[in-house]
Amino acid sequence: MKAKKVSSDDPVSPQGRIEMKFGRTPLVIETPTDLDALLEDCIKVNPNELDKIPYYALLWPSAQGLTKYIHTKKAKLPGLRMIELGCGLALPSVLAAKHGADVVATDFHPGTGPWVRKNARLNDTTVAFKIYD
Repeated sequence: MKAKKVSSDDPVSPQGRIEMKFGRTPLVIETPTDLDALLEDCIKVNPNELDKIPYYALLWPSAQGLTKYIHTKKAKLPGLRMIELGCGLALPSVLAAKHGADVVATDFHPGTGPWVRKNARLNDTTVAFKIYD
């Protein structure tokens, strides 16, 4: 899959493999490519459960903003213990881990964990994941 560069604040675009750079730190974040299919599955399985909507599948502008802020604090990150609440695709967690933080990413959606682990692996780092309810 060809990597795309983030060029929009629209959280639905782009989807797939996204290349980003924070200072000199390159990151690759992968997202589900078919949001419609995720939503259709959600409706079939959990038609009345709003908590099951796969919001985690979007690379939200707020995650990009938090990641930019974390990058400005990179010198303070080695050895720091951090937790990201509502991590989704874990962009901030991945960058913090790349800079030496011990990170636990959390989310309530059961589909989130595999994407957190995948994005950490794509960036040669480790992020622990805990689901909460």
